[in-house]
Amino acid sequence: MRRTAVVSATTVVCTAVLLVVAAVSLPGRGGSAKPANWGLSASLGLRYHRGMIENSLGQSAAARVDLSAALDLNPNFSFVQAPLARRALVALGGQR
Repeated sequence: MRRTAVVSATTVVCTAVLLVVAAVSLPGRGGSAKPANWGLSASLGLRYHRGMIENSLGQSAAARVDLSAALDLNPNFSFVQAPLARRALVALGGQR
């Protein structure tokens, strides 16, 4: 499998997980998203993808937290995605 296909598949899977978590946390659901999201926050890939999705949704504060966490776990986690995370973080007013 080519690298771009792997990156794309990872992005699709992470996006799907986050959409399910977001749907479960809609008003009236009683905050049931916590169990679905619990334990995943330390995952470097998930923190990066969640931060990028939050950034695209205009959730700047949350995006800064997740992108910073991903880069704190490993500043060079991906040849392609780490520089994107750094640029997004700087654009959001974060330090990198």
